[in-house]
Amino acid sequence: MTQPRTGILGGTFDPIHLGHLRAAEEMRDRLELERVILVPSATPPHKVGTEAAPLASAELRLQWTREAVADRPGLSVDDLELRRVGPSYTVDTVREIAARIAPERPVFLIGDDAFALFATWRAPEELLTLAHFAIMKRPPGVAGTLHEWLPETLRQCLEISDDGQSAVHPGAGTWIRIVPIDALPISSSEVRAQLREGRSVRYLIPEAVREAVEASGVYAGSPPMSQAQVDSEEQERSDRIARVAEAAYGKKAEGLVALDVRALTSYADTLVIATGNSDRHTRSIADAVVDALRESGHKPLGVEGYDEGRWVLIDGGDLIVHVFQADVREDYDLERLWSDAPSVTLSEGEPSAALP
Repeated sequence: MTQPRTGILGGTFDPIHLGHLRAAEEMRDRLELERVILVPSATPPHKVGTEAAPLASAELRLQWTREAVADRPGLSVDDLELRRVGPSYTVDTVREIAARIAPERPVFLIGDDAFALFATWRAPEELLTLAHFAIMKRPPGVAGTLHEWLPETLRQCLEISDDGQSAVHPGAGTWIRIVPIDALPISSSEVRAQLREGRSVRYLIPEAVREAVEASGVYAGSPPMSQAQVDSEEQERSDRIARVAEAAYGKKAEGLVALDVRALTSYADTLVIATGNSDRHTRSIADAVVDALRESGHKPLGVEGYDEGRWVLIDGGDLIVHVFQADVREDYDLERLWSDAPSVTLSEGEPSAALP
């Protein structure tokens, strides 16, 4: 297979900061890539802005990202996700870039926290054939290896090394590697908080865009939340989980568990897991959950796996619901994968009690 020359680094870049650029440069050097393409997402399928932390418009994030890399050879920006209608699914992005550079396969650059959710993405089996994956291991990182992060259905597609640090796809010729990096301890949420409090973000974001970001006022519009606002937001979260649980139990779902992943990933706040006993049953549970989310004013961004009915994923933005058949739930074992997340079993009749 042709030596890969192109890396892809996707993200909301809300806003772009020096940690993003440092990771892109380090991975370009370590993997001997000619270029890394930064792809700002237009409508992130797993996360939306809130009043307390507004999401800058896609156009602004694209503009800032372009200006941030303008004087950095080897880094470029692609607006393909802004040109595409609907949520920004990784498989669509990788498929398009892979087609452009064929027969070369791109290298998708991804943090270990994001890769730990890889099995929940749209068409993960196809993604493994479209691109190589370089998993950026940043301290302290997510515990585990490829053996733990991937369910059996995906492990069967790969030949994984004994130490779980790498794998190859024998059919496609693609590979996965865990690559430790010296990441800068900067996050977009930290930058937004600094701006919201009127503090300097010099040396956190590229100087080329700092004044534009500050002048936009996007992140300075809301003061820190009061305790009453925090309590209200937490109550809304609990109420939404309760509605989902009530709807699922109304269709005889089993084993409902809620996981609080807010401290572990930026892709979601809560994962709810439930079990159905047949294809028809999981679809019935999923229908009830979708209706409950819509009635609460949170229209799902997407539903995956509905036709097969073995594992239905309802993407409610910061709340993601997984409805498994028992054997598939055991295989994917999300509770073990997210064992560091506070969790609670949602009891029928009192689903909001003791939420994590």
